Amino acid sequence: MNEVEIWGVLSEKEFDSKLNEFTEKFGAPKIQKRLAIQILDADDRSLWTRIRITDGKAEIMQKLGSWDIGSQQEVSFPIETKERYIWNCYTIIRNLLRSRRIQIVFIQHKNFIFETNGFEIKLSHQFGKSDKYPFEVEAQESEETIIEFARNLGLEPDLSKKGETFWNKWNDAVNLDGKKMKDEELKEIIRKYVRGN
Repeated sequence: MNEVEIWGVLSEKEFDSKLNEFTEKFGAPKIQKRLAIQILDADDRSLWTRIRITDGKAEIMQKLGSWDIGSQQEVSFPIETKERYIWNCYTIIRNLLRSRRIQIVFIQHKNFIFETNGFEIKLSHQFGKSDKYPFEVEAQESEETIIEFARNLGLEPDLSKKGETFWNKWNDAVNLDGKKMKDEELKEIIRKYVRGN
């Protein structure tokens, strides 16, 4: 069975409350700082590629499945965590898609991850242009089981179909557009996460 995830958004106050509640219930979360450089062809809604730097470690990750939350296949492999190496990988992927309707999004998160009974609960502070507080619940279970589990925790998933218009609006509000930034600005962001800050 593929991993299934559901997604929703909390207010800052709800985020703080759930973080305290889950810490008391499940113990201290794993805290993760992550930069995800998403490079995709906007005309192919079944595939997206990211370079992720998580707590100072880099990888290339690709997901196959709908842009909507649900069942997805994921493949990833580690890459050397050096700025030049990451920049070269980014440049190669960007060049492969340059004749397409490409999107390049720099996504920054501080995640608080709880694991219980085969479920992963992730509360995130996403920032860049502004701050948002999404959550995800993931497991190798049916979507109905995960929805019930989340609702029992007081997390109401957003089950509406998303698609390009929704994600473009989200990215415009929250994330940095790599196509509108200078290379040196992008490298400085990469540098920060390579150093683990």
